[in-house]
Amino acid sequence: INHIDEDILRCRPITVSIESKAIDGEVNGRTQLGIRGAAHIMKLKAARLGQPDGNPLALPLLLVVGSQWKVYFMIDRGDHLDMILAIETDNTSSLPGCYKILALVRELGRWSLEVYRPWF
Repeated sequence: INHIDEDILRCRPITVSIESKAIDGEVNGRTQLGIRGAAHIMKLKAARLGQPDGNPLALPLLLVVGSQWKVYFMIDRGDHLDMILAIETDNTSSLPGCYKILALVRELGRWSLEVYRPWF
C-alpha cells in the first residue's frame, strides 16, 4: 500500500511523507519529497484507494529544512500531479515555534485517523 518495497513496511500505509535536510538542502528535499508523494499517489490509485467522494486525491508532505517546517500537498489532477506549498510554519528555534509545530503534527495525526485511515 505504500511505495516502499521492504516486506515489513509494504502493507503498512504511510500517512505523511517527511523529508529533513540541512539548511542548504531545500531544493533536493523538495525533489525527494515530490518523488515520494507522486509514488504514494500512484500506489493508492493502483490499489483503487483514496477519496471515496470523487474529490481529487491530495496527500500532505512535510519538509523540514534546518529549523524551518513546511507543509506541501501532492494533488492528483487526473492528467498530472501538482505539489503546492500550503503552509510555511514557524520554526523550532523558539519555544512558541515548537508549540505551533506540535499543533501542526497533531492536526496531521488527526487527519491521518479521520480522513486517511477510512480509505483502507
